[in-house]
Amino acid sequence: MSEMMIPNVVIAGGGPAGLLAALLLSQRGIQSTVYERSVQPESVFSPTSKSYSISLNPVRGLKALSVTGPEVLSAVQSKGSACNAVVMNEEEGSATFTSQVVPRNPPNLSIWRSALIEALEQIVSATNDEKQLTDTDAEQNQVQAKVKICRGVGVAGVKLVSSASKQPATNGQVQKDNNDIAHCDTSGKDEYLEVTLDDGSIIHATHVIGADGKWSNVRTSIGEWDDCFKIKTEPSWGARLKLSSKPAEWRDDGMYVIRRHDSKKAGYYALAVPMLDGSCHISMVCFDEVLHEKPWLAPEINTNTGWDDDGSDSETFNEQLESMMRSELPNLYSCIMDVEKGSFPVATKSNRRTSWLEVIAKNVDEVNYSALGGRVALIGDAAHAMTPSLGEGCNCALESAVELVSSICESSSGSDNASSPPTAKDLSAAFALYGRERPKAVMPIQSMSAAASR
Repeated sequence: MSEMMIPNVVIAGGGPAGLLAALLLSQRGIQSTVYERSVQPESVFSPTSKSYSISLNPVRGLKALSVTGPEVLSAVQSKGSACNAVVMNEEEGSATFTSQVVPRNPPNLSIWRSALIEALEQIVSATNDEKQLTDTDAEQNQVQAKVKICRGVGVAGVKLVSSASKQPATNGQVQKDNNDIAHCDTSGKDEYLEVTLDDGSIIHATHVIGADGKWSNVRTSIGEWDDCFKIKTEPSWGARLKLSSKPAEWRDDGMYVIRRHDSKKAGYYALAVPMLDGSCHISMVCFDEVLHEKPWLAPEINTNTGWDDDGSDSETFNEQLESMMRSELPNLYSCIMDVEKGSFPVATKSNRRTSWLEVIAKNVDEVNYSALGGRVALIGDAAHAMTPSLGEGCNCALESAVELVSSICESSSGSDNASSPPTAKDLSAAFALYGRERPKAVMPIQSMSAAASR
């Protein structure tokens, strides 16, 4: 890889972190191609859907989105609803009382994951269509580079190869034309990244960002990370329901935590979030203690190592959950039945307990989210998957995308024209800096989230 080569980045994963990274790189004049396995964004609610409600906080998630400019933050906010308070409700028998209202000022933003992805993809499309420079672009002599999104195919693996061993590309993916932004001319260069896609085709890149989730193919294909991480399971899981609307007596801008008065003995609680589209998302958070009296709540034994079949529903499970809520959370049950006009909604149960990416390296201080000399970096769940207990997963993922691209300035090689797009050498230095520094900030949040899941 020539030090002065123009970077060409492959991003594995078209979730929120991957798309935000692509936008940020584009603003720095760096072209990228995003490969996303799903053909289209997940529907808001289905048994196998990854679309769930996300709470973006102003400290990390919303702040990260604002870095790209007010248009991005505004577009995302238009698809979510402000959460100004957390309302803690307890039920004892037929009585419900509010034990605490915790204000959030400034508010969080409640948004479906699919809506967040849609907003970011729309910004990417608008960026690609934009033909005129903004005043800032003109001053900095930078034009936003193109972002290409390829759906229906994911990244299967990454390896570093030398140009001397370069193999012909399959399916015409590498050198089909000079305008293909997934093309990387490696002739006469020493080393480059060879990226294998799910369909067997091969592409070349100067750099790869692994934003492909907890079961990252990018991470598992690189030997440097073999003894650094493992997926650790915690004794909690969930079930979820979607109501067509929120209960009439609930506030629009609140998140509701509903517990039995003897919640520790019960071994579960409900979390409900009214959404912008008028619907209401309810999650039943369960712990192993609940299985003493309700073994039917146990997640299925599932050895799958990905998102496929993560959730399931059945008529029997629905009947059992309805019976439990009717007897143990009668007021919440009444609210649900009022909204759904006497018909209990279909519930989806997780097929596995919650898990996170634990660091197992002998020397924690040497944990690194970059590899291969700064050519590859991990962000989001691929680097620091955490349990959902504190709601920090997506917030930290977006923040990592910002930290990764921000490292370009901090590690700049000091070229004569500071306003020029970064070189491949600049990007490798930035990825390496991010990889060394980011774990220190996010690992404590992972640990706190895991503790809250026990």
